[in-house]
This record gives sequence, C-alpha cells and structure tokens, in this order.
Amino acid sequence: MNNGKKWFSYVKSYGLITVACAIYALSFNFFYQPNDIAFGGITGIAQMINRLVGFPPVGVSIIVMNIPLFALAWWLLGGKMLLGSLYAMTVSSLLLDLFGQLGTFPTLKEPLMACIFGGAVMGTAAGIIAREGSSMGGTDIASRLLRLKFPSLSIGQVLRVLDLVVIAGVSLVFQQLNSALMGVLALFISTYCMDRVLFGAELSKVAYIISSKPQEIAKVIVTEMHRGVTVLHGEGAWSGTEKQVLMCAFRNRQVVVLKRRIKEIDPYAFLIVSNAYEVLGEGFLPHDPKNKKQPKTPPLKTGEGEPVPVIPFWERPAGVSAPPEPIREPVTEMPAPPEPIREPAPEMPVPPEPLSEQSPADLVPAELTSEEIV
Repeated sequence: MNNGKKWFSYVKSYGLITVACAIYALSFNFFYQPNDIAFGGITGIAQMINRLVGFPPVGVSIIVMNIPLFALAWWLLGGKMLLGSLYAMTVSSLLLDLFGQLGTFPTLKEPLMACIFGGAVMGTAAGIIAREGSSMGGTDIASRLLRLKFPSLSIGQVLRVLDLVVIAGVSLVFQQLNSALMGVLALFISTYCMDRVLFGAELSKVAYIISSKPQEIAKVIVTEMHRGVTVLHGEGAWSGTEKQVLMCAFRNRQVVVLKRRIKEIDPYAFLIVSNAYEVLGEGFLPHDPKNKKQPKTPPLKTGEGEPVPVIPFWERPAGVSAPPEPIREPVTEMPAPPEPIREPAPEMPVPPEPLSEQSPADLVPAELTSEEIV
C-alpha cells in the first residue's frame, strides 16, 4: 500500500513538472522569441548564440551548456536532489525546439503586453517546478556550486546578478535597448509570480510590539482582530528594565488596523512589522495542503486529564506572567524497606606458617662453644 502511494506521488510530481515545462516552452516561443525580449541565465546565452551563429537551436544549446554544470553538481552535491532538475531541464529544452519547429509565432504589436504576460506565465510555470523540488538548471545550479566556495553568498542575489548580466549581453547582440528593459521587467514579474506559487497568493506579516501597555494591546489584538499573541520576555540592554514583547502574525490587510489601534493605546510603542512569506497553523495555511480543515489547538490539561484554568494575559494582575498551576495533591512517598539483618561471617583460623628447611649449624644453640660441642 505504501509503495503504491509512493509511486503515485512520483507520477503526480513528474506529471506536474512535464505540464509546467510545456507551458514554459510555449510561453518562451510565443512571447519572448518573436518579440526579441531578452532572457536571463543559460537560456539568454543560448539566445545570443542562436542570433549570432544561427545554430544550434536554443534548446540544444541549453542542454549542452548544462551538461558540465550537472556533472559537477552531481559529483559535489549528490545525484538525488538533481534528478528532478535534470528531468525538467531536458524536457523543457526539447519542448523549446519542438514548439519552435511547429511554426513561426506572430510578433505582438505591443511588446509590453508580451513582456507582462510572458513573465507571468513563465514565472508561474517555474514556480510549479520549484514547488515539486526541482529547477530549470542553469544559473540555479551555478549559484549552488558557487556557495560551496563562498558560503556567505546569497543564492537569490547571485541569480539576480547573473540574470542581469546575461540580459545586458542579449540586448547588445539584439542591438536594442528595449530588449534589455523588457527583459528586466519580465524578470521581476516572473520572480513575483514564482513566489506567489511557492508561498501563496496572500502574504502575511509578523509584528513585534514593545509597549508600556502590553495587556491593553494584547486584548485588542485577540478580541478585535481575532489573532493570537505570544508574550516574549525581554530586557532592555541599556536600562536593564524587564520588557514584555508581543509577537503576532496577521494578514497583510490587517496591518493598517493594527497600527492605528496601537497608536491609540500607546503613541510611544515600539513596533516592528516584517513580511512572513508562509505562516502555517491555526488561522492561516494548513500544514497539509490536502486537508483544508485546520485542526484546532487542543486545550491544556493536567496529568490527571483535568483542564488547566486559563487566565487571559490582559486579566492577570501586575507581576503575574503565567496562569497559576493547578492544585495537585502531594504524592506520598513509600517508606523504603528495612535492610535485612545479616549475621557476621565466622573468622577463619590463621593457618600455621610452614616449617622452613634449616641447616644443621642453625640447630646448634648460639651459647655453646666449639669445645662443648666436641
């Protein structure tokens, strides 16, 4: 049964990768290629070679340039994590040439529309492939290899730099500044769509609030905004004053309400709001995407199964940071059993020392003279 589910998962994953590769290749031939929109990465280098030399096709060039990258990555990074990427790169490259041979796609009158829709469609397809744990190879593999030598490098920053350099080169080959401008815009659109596929359509945010009125703010967040709050205990580095820091995750659309209510309660509150690309748990996305029904957090119970009395943070008296522990009867300790009385073992007699062999001279008394002996 488990083997059947495992095989079904593999078939489903590679099926989605295949469909995404087909969309990716069709979008490139329909939006990018006929409108001379510069593309980044290995695909952009293949564009330059095809325009300068006329051969080989773009897909074949992509495969040829990816072979040494995948071989080196297979040796240094391991083969298991590269199987999906190798499959996606091969299928998308072959489909690029296949769709290009089927016919010539028309040039759109508005290149900006081709840039916007091409970036959105290709970013969505790349996001589906990335969600299945694979990639299109190329600069993504190159950035991973660079991190082996330079661990402090950011993969995202390396990819952006490489893509921008290739886009600039493609625009020089095409001798069109618009190609580079459209390419940069399409790059940002595709990156945005890829992130939305990976992390969801609606971004969430996380707020850290340091205030002299934490209980009032926590009550507003829980009762009015219907969001959970976690109380963190901190300390001022300069003053040494103990602080209660409120941490709260909420929807992007609720940030205006949160800022307004905090300002009304405590105008001097210190507020930090940061993006959270993915929040899993009650009130947000489920841990299992297949199970849309989010399980609720079970109530706290004692060891005897009785519910723990909960006092909300804003109703606790000053100085009480946690609800009182449930009253439990003390466990009576069992007395230790008495040690058994043991009789002392009888002492064994000491054996006599064995007689040592002595010479005849030793048997003569010392006070006898030699004359008496005669």
